[in-house]
Amino acid sequence: WIVLAALSVSICLTFLLESNQLVNQYLNSIQLRCLFALLVGVFSATATLCIDLRDPFSGSFSVAGTSAQVGDLRLCLLEDVREAKSDASELSSS
Repeated sequence: WIVLAALSVSICLTFLLESNQLVNQYLNSIQLRCLFALLVGVFSATATLCIDLRDPFSGSFSVAGTSAQVGDLRLCLLEDVREAKSDASELSSS
């Protein structure tokens, strides 16, 4: 988390240094506003991800939900294998 926070601070400082230059030197006004909106979105997403990963058994990235999905996928794959074996045995008997 410290690395993510340091990265966010460094990106924010880079934006402040960039926006302190003349407007037409690197970016025009609209590009600068889009860059600011993008940075706010990335910071918000990173903060949400860190808060969500703090507790692995709740939130969007839940271990319990993922393990249930893997179990369902395993059942589907076993059913597909069973169906493929029965199709192969029908073809070999014909």
